[in-house]
Amino acid sequence: MWDSFVEAIRVSMFVAGQACNGSLGAGILLISLTLRLLLLPLTVRLALRARVNQGKMAALAPELERLREQYASDPMRYWHEVGSVMRAHGVRPADPAAFIGMLIQAPILSSSVALSVGAGAAVSLLQNWLIARGVRSAA
Repeated sequence: MWDSFVEAIRVSMFVAGQACNGSLGAGILLISLTLRLLLLPLTVRLALRARVNQGKMAALAPELERLREQYASDPMRYWHEVGSVMRAHGVRPADPAAFIGMLIQAPILSSSVALSVGAGAAVSLLQNWLIARGVRSAA
């Protein structure tokens, strides 16, 4: 399944390159921008959730500082109290939605970067092969 996904992105890069007058760089850029635009709603939603969470943490900062001073000699008790305060205010230190968003975005973006590098290497190999055969480019 992963291979077919990667191959679909690779083919779309070459098709977009052909649509851009044979410019593979423009095709890669076009597909990369398209992928980022498709992921934009998820990215914005995750950013808004993170901002809300940061606001809650900022509101808790004075209380957390008081706990830090109070339990400076007992780190385990400090972290237990911090967890209690966070649960009481509905703050999660690690948001599961952010983790799921990362799981969705990371493979897509990393495969597009890897394919971009791979496509450049493939074109370079093709050019070297053509030069070795004495074929000249039309440009």
